[in-house]
Amino acid sequence: MAVFDGSDLKEWRKARKISAAELASRISVDESTIFRYESGKQVPDPDTMYQICKELGDIRNWDAWMRTEFSSYGRFHPEPIRYDLPGSILSLYAVCDQIEKYRKKVFQDAADGSIDNEETRAKLLQLMNDMVSAGQAVRALLPPIDKESGWR
Repeated sequence: MAVFDGSDLKEWRKARKISAAELASRISVDESTIFRYESGKQVPDPDTMYQICKELGDIRNWDAWMRTEFSSYGRFHPEPIRYDLPGSILSLYAVCDQIEKYRKKVFQDAADGSIDNEETRAKLLQLMNDMVSAGQAVRALLPPIDKESGWR
C-alpha cells in the first residue's frame, strides 16, 4: 500500500469489527479522536499510529502510514518485500529455522538464568523481532475467523 490515510484506517477498523470506542479505549484516547483520525481532521503521531496498527493486528500498516506522512522515512527505510501467503509462510519458517539453529548458543549462555553475552542477546532479539514480523505478515494475509461459527 503506497498511501495510507484516515479512510483506510476506518475501513481497516470496520473490517476487524472493532468499534471506534473500543479502539479508543485500547489506545487510551477519546472516541472523537479516532473519528478525527479517520476523517483526516487530525493526524496521529507515529507512536499513536503504531499502537493503532498493533491493536488492529498488523504493524506493517504503520510502515505504509509512515511513508505517506513522512517522505524522509521512505528515503531512510527502503520498502520491505511483500509476499503472498505461501511466500509469507516460507519466510516465517525460515526465521524459525534460524532461531532453531541458534538455540544451542542461547541455551549455553542462558544456563545461569540470564543471557550475559551482548552479541548473543542482540542476535536473539533480532531473530525474535524478525519472527514476530514474519508472523504478523502471515496473520495479515489470513481471512479473519468468524467468532460465531469458528470458520473463516
